[in-house]
Amino acid sequence: MKQLQKTVLIALLIGVVFTEKASAVTDRLVFPVLADNHSITQNSEDPRNYGWFVNSQNGFGGNFPDNPVAGPGFPFHPAEDWNRTDGRDNNGNEPVYAIGNGIIARVTSNNPNYGGAVLVRYELAQEIDFTPYFLPNTTVKELYRRGRYIIGDYIHIAPDVNLRVGQQVILGQNLGTILPDFGYRHLHFEIMVDPNGNSFATTARNGVGYYESQQKITEDGYIDPTRFILG
Repeated sequence: MKQLQKTVLIALLIGVVFTEKASAVTDRLVFPVLADNHSITQNSEDPRNYGWFVNSQNGFGGNFPDNPVAGPGFPFHPAEDWNRTDGRDNNGNEPVYAIGNGIIARVTSNNPNYGGAVLVRYELAQEIDFTPYFLPNTTVKELYRRGRYIIGDYIHIAPDVNLRVGQQVILGQNLGTILPDFGYRHLHFEIMVDPNGNSFATTARNGVGYYESQQKITEDGYIDPTRFILG
C-alpha cells in the first residue's frame, strides 16, 4: 500500500510538472535556432553573435529584387532567413525550436513551393503594444497595434513526425530540422500579430511569401522577429 501511495504521489507530481511546462501561455521567448554555447532554454541572445547570420536582402523587410520566388514585382521579405556562418546548415538538418509555449496550428510537409513548415500560435502572458516592432515609416492597422497573440511560422523545414494540429508545445521544443534538399538551405522564420488568437493558418498572408512594398508587410501584421524576441 505504501508503495502504491508512493507511486501515485510520484505520478501526480509528474503530472503537475508536465501541466505547468505544457501551458499554452508563454511569458518569455527564445530564438528558433540555437546560438553557439547556449542551452535552448536560455537561447535569448541574438544568434548573429553566436554562429548564425541573416543577410540584408533576406532579413525582415529586406529588398531582394532578383528573388526567384516571386519575381521583381514582389521584392520585400516579411521574415528572417537564418543561416550558419560556418556553412554547417548547407547540409541541412540543423534543429529548429519553438520560441515559446504554444499550440500547433498547421504542419505541412513536401510542399513544392516551400518544402515543409510548422505554424504555432502563441498567447503572451499579458497584452502588449506591438507598434515598436513593425517596419519603420509604415502605417500600422489599428487591429494590430495591441494584443497578446502572435503566430510563429517556421518554413523550409522537415517537421518532427510527431507534431499534430492542436498539440501543445513548450519553449525550446524541437519542431524539426532545416531541409537538406530545398534550394538555398535556411530557416525562413516569420512572426505575425494575431488579433483574435485564431487567424487563418496559412504560410504568407498574401499567398506569395514576398511583398510589393514594406507597407504591405506591415498591413498584413508582420513584426520584426529578432527585435520582438529581444524585447
